[in-house]
Amino acid sequence: MRKNVLDRQYDLTTPLEILVNRVIEGLMLSTMDSNKKEFYTHKLKNLDFEILADAYLSTLGSISQTNIKYAICFFIDMKTQDIAQLFNVTQASVRTVKYRIRKKFGKNNIYRLLL
Repeated sequence: MRKNVLDRQYDLTTPLEILVNRVIEGLMLSTMDSNKKEFYTHKLKNLDFEILADAYLSTLGSISQTNIKYAICFFIDMKTQDIAQLFNVTQASVRTVKYRIRKKFGKNNIYRLLL
């Protein structure tokens, strides 16, 4: 169980697992090389949800689900080119999202674990 600023208890594992599953589904539907799909899927299935939950809570919940999906991809060291292909955007868009996610984490150093 995790606590937010208001000391309410939340279990963020389930929502994060849902987002990870959505990323996995996107990978399976993408035109990416099958070896890369397997590699990234394996990494996604072995994620440490504790770190992701801490990172989410450090933003005080101000990060969108889309940005969380990007952060998950950054967390598993997915290449910018592969993220762009997965989300059907340009590589420049991925770099912009990465920059904006860093800004949302502010002075909190947990973003270094993700990015």
